Amino acid sequence: MMSELIAINIAIFCASVVAFFFLTKLKIFLVNVGWGLFSLGLLVNVVSEISDSIILQLSESILMGTGMLIFALALIKECDVILNELKYFKDAKEALAEREELFRTLTENEINGVYMVDENGTLVYVNPKFSRILGYKRDELTGKNALLEVVHPEDREIVKNRIKERLEGKMDVPPLRFRLVKKDGSVRWVEAYGASATYRGKKVVLGSLVDITERLKSEEEIKKAKERFETLVQNIPGVVFRRLLDDNLTIEYMSDESKNLFGLEPSELIGKSYLTLIHPEDKENVMKYIREGEPYRTEYRTVNGKYVVERGRKINEHVDGVILDKTRIKELEEERKKLEAQLAHAERLVSIGQLAGGVAHEINNPLTVILNYAWILKDELPSDSEHYEIVCEIEEAGMRIKKIVSDLLDFSRKGGGEFYELNINDVIEKTLTILAHELRGIKVEKMLDAKSSVMGEREKLMQVFLNIISNSIWALNHKETQDKVIKIHTYEKDGMVVIEIEDNGIGIPKDVLPHVFEPFFTTKPVGEGTGLGLSVSYGIVRSLGGSILIHSEEGEGTRIIITLPPAKINVL
Repeated sequence: MMSELIAINIAIFCASVVAFFFLTKLKIFLVNVGWGLFSLGLLVNVVSEISDSIILQLSESILMGTGMLIFALALIKECDVILNELKYFKDAKEALAEREELFRTLTENEINGVYMVDENGTLVYVNPKFSRILGYKRDELTGKNALLEVVHPEDREIVKNRIKERLEGKMDVPPLRFRLVKKDGSVRWVEAYGASATYRGKKVVLGSLVDITERLKSEEEIKKAKERFETLVQNIPGVVFRRLLDDNLTIEYMSDESKNLFGLEPSELIGKSYLTLIHPEDKENVMKYIREGEPYRTEYRTVNGKYVVERGRKINEHVDGVILDKTRIKELEEERKKLEAQLAHAERLVSIGQLAGGVAHEINNPLTVILNYAWILKDELPSDSEHYEIVCEIEEAGMRIKKIVSDLLDFSRKGGGEFYELNINDVIEKTLTILAHELRGIKVEKMLDAKSSVMGEREKLMQVFLNIISNSIWALNHKETQDKVIKIHTYEKDGMVVIEIEDNGIGIPKDVLPHVFEPFFTTKPVGEGTGLGLSVSYGIVRSLGGSILIHSEEGEGTRIIITLPPAKINVL
């Protein structure tokens, strides 16, 4: 009986060893081969049956020894481990399948071309979009060195270098633009992105590319349109602008003409307030027009003293328009007004001259009678007679009236004397010689550079210079200054002979200046001037085909500019 029990125990032990060995090998086999769900179900059944048998046998032999029980328990534990590892294998396989499906979904439906290329330039993988860009089938591109074959010959070297850089793991490499040649021979521009990766133990470049051919065409059209716009803007005789419609009229754009109008580059103005460029007195009016006008037009002054006209239109939160420099137009308008005033003044002087001529003739006749009787009485009366002094006063007053009448006749006379070719510098020198006594204490600076002669009567021209220089002497003598200077400059400009006579005397008040050429107008005290000197000078210069202008500032001095035609021009 004892021998039978021993035999049974030995048999159970051997069976357990065999089962343990079998289960271990089965585990390794299933892991390496990967049976899947079928293998898993089979294994569960086998293990279950074996486990039940082993447990039954072991329960019968518990009494035979504890060593056999421990061994059986270890065997059962090993079976549980195998089952857990098989479950993990199943989960991992399902996760891998999901990732593969996700990758295919992403790449197969990607709107950009996706590629994988190895270090030899072989296309390992391309998605459908990549194939469509080139017009090839996928199997015509993958598995061969097709990438460099479809790259434009002029771009192959840069593509090879970029693949090399990516394989080396460089990360700061920008996208690459290059050309691909389609199956039909047409060329497409693409922009490629990529990064290094490892596939089946080898380094590859995985990336995507975008067909940018149409985008480049659009960019080129936009560039040409922008160039046309800039050419148009830069040839507009004004400043083209865009400003924000805010409280500061913030400048967003200014054309290059801003350099001429404001003296500032466009880059210096962008982001600044346009209000800083408007004259303080005009800001409120400008803002009113901009906010209320649609479209609007307004005129104003800039801070640098220019007159401008602005036309603009509100577009959403912006104001677009053009600013035209009206300064020159304004100056011409002012000049026109001055010329009109001078013309009216000249016409008035002509009328006054005609009237003065008639009056002078009417006065001259009775004046001759008065003077003749005065001279007779003076000859007949003894010098110590009480009436002799009265007759002398009558004679003196008569002679003064005679001088006025003579000046009036000179002013009204149109000329008619014989003209000679005169050296203007010589005429001035002779005039200064006559006035040498009055010029004592006054410094005369001469720059007599005129070379051309003029046509005229010497005495008449001397009378012009005598009148003007005498006025300068009077103005200097009535100013408290030690530095008394008269500057005389002759030169030629624009085909004319110019004579400038300038002093640093008391000057002429601004309100008086427009009347200085009017007959009998004078600011001198009674008895010191007739008010005909400049009027007569004006008439003489005009008769010679010239002009006379006067510039003066009270307290600073006076400058008179006489312009005469040279002798070669017929002034008659």
